Amino acid sequence: MSYKKILGFCRTFTKLGLMGRFKITSFSIPFVLLFIKSIQSSHGLSVSCMIDYDNGGAPAVYESQECPRWVLSNGSLQNQNIKNCQFATLQGRREYQEDRVVCNLDMKLPLLKNNSLLDFEEDTVGIVAVFDGHGGKEASEMGSKLLFDYFKVHLVFLSYKLMGIYKGEMPLSDYKANKLGVLRESLLKTIFDIDLKFTQARKRL
Repeated sequence: MSYKKILGFCRTFTKLGLMGRFKITSFSIPFVLLFIKSIQSSHGLSVSCMIDYDNGGAPAVYESQECPRWVLSNGSLQNQNIKNCQFATLQGRREYQEDRVVCNLDMKLPLLKNNSLLDFEEDTVGIVAVFDGHGGKEASEMGSKLLFDYFKVHLVFLSYKLMGIYKGEMPLSDYKANKLGVLRESLLKTIFDIDLKFTQARKRL
């Protein structure tokens, strides 16, 4: 499925809860996003860090020396891949389980604040994803480890870009649509970054 088709598919959603399924080269991901509550927060990004992001996405941010420590310290999210979730897995006839499940219903992520002056607040977001290895666990293993961190990076950087477009002030009538749009685009970019990183890793073998 092409990027344009996936993006067009995502744009059909109109609610704050998102559900869908994407198929890419190495694995497929069903997912759910939910909003629960908000906590005040603020962040800052340098121009150099933004340039690194534009050139290489989330992977480039983690390799950059220009990005602030709060971005680079996201590794703890990898250890929260099962939080406040209940699920069951059933292994088939194969000797090993190649699929991976990640679920965190209590992630604190910075999103645009609901006011006319653009600012950040921390929303509690829930994410559930199932990675199908398709004949091997390597892709699903990598995807499950990178999903939360990459998603947070894209969420923050795309929010900053939106703030630049509105020059620091957003009409309340645009708030809901833009917030949802940032979530959609963040998820898309996260999936493609993971797929690209796995493809590059395979080429090095």
